[in-house]
Order: sequence, then C-alpha cells, then structure tokens
Amino acid sequence: MKRIVLFTCLILLSGCALIETLKDSGSSGSAASLWSDVPKMMGMERSQATLPGPLRLLIYPYMKGMMGEIASSREDTGNWDTLVFSVPKSKPAEALAFYNSQRMSSYGWAPAQGGNYKELGNGNFLCGFIKSDGKKKAGLAIVISPDSQTGGTLLFFLRNEIDTTSSGQQGSSGWSQITRELQNSVKKNP
Repeated sequence: MKRIVLFTCLILLSGCALIETLKDSGSSGSAASLWSDVPKMMGMERSQATLPGPLRLLIYPYMKGMMGEIASSREDTGNWDTLVFSVPKSKPAEALAFYNSQRMSSYGWAPAQGGNYKELGNGNFLCGFIKSDGKKKAGLAIVISPDSQTGGTLLFFLRNEIDTTSSGQQGSSGWSQITRELQNSVKKNP
C-alpha cells in the first residue's frame, strides 16, 4: 500500500514539476521579443496570458518528439523559451494561414511531425517546425487559441534549442531538473 501511495505522489509531483518547467517565466526562459527567424503577424502584441494546464502537459512530449533522438538520448533537454502574443484583430484561421509551411520554410524552418496543424479542441491548434545548422537543433511549437478577452487570437510560441556538439549531460533544465525536484520532495516527505 505504501508503494502505491509513493508512486501516486511521484506521478503528481512530476506533473507539477513539468508544468513549472514550461511556464512563461525565468525558470524555462522567456525571450524578450519574437526571434528573428520567426515571422511576425501584423498587430501582434505581447500578452500576459498563460497556456492552459492541459495544453502545457501536451506540449513537452510533442516538443521532445519533434527533437527526436537528440532530445531522447540526453539528460539536459536544452534551452526552453516561451512567448505569448495577442492579435486582437485576427481570428485563429488567419493565424493558421499565416504560419504555414511555405512561409516558415522561407525563414529556415521545416514542418515537423506531418507539418499539419493538429486540432486540440476548444478552437486550439498546434503545429511544429524544426531546423538544424549542424551545431544546434531547434524546435518551435506554435499553439493558436481564441482570445476570449479581445475576441482575437492568442499565439503561444515554445522554442527548444539543443547544442548538438555537446554531450548534454550538464545543465539544469528539462528532465534533470524534474528528477532533482522529485528527489528533494521525497527526501523532505519520507
């Protein structure tokens, strides 16, 4: 019985730690502005909106899948950055049309995992793009959501960059951070 309780606690704690690593905060990184290799829609404004919890839980495995073998064979899963923008005068369909494979390829991105937007329900969509220059691999997930406050669109950009020239065993992001948090939680609450 104790093992079941401990296992349940570990799963709950790992979910909490995972959500913390994906917040739009300094712990995972929050870029100051949209990256130069990502096109900007007209009317985009920085937003304080947060990605809903269930969507956060979907993004990490999606990004890890996009990054492929490089991410799965490493303890350090690279640098994560998040940005959120509102486009008050735009509907989600316009953002879907704007961030298409053709436009993104002109910025050096290739479609990931089929290249099509996946509908996540409630008007939310997800698509991913990847790029590699031999020294680093980058993944970009874009979540497009209706903005209930403005009637427009929210754009969540999540970017993961991995240095492919290092072994990736150093650093404090990704699973290594989650593992340490779990170990510390178990030590505090035996």
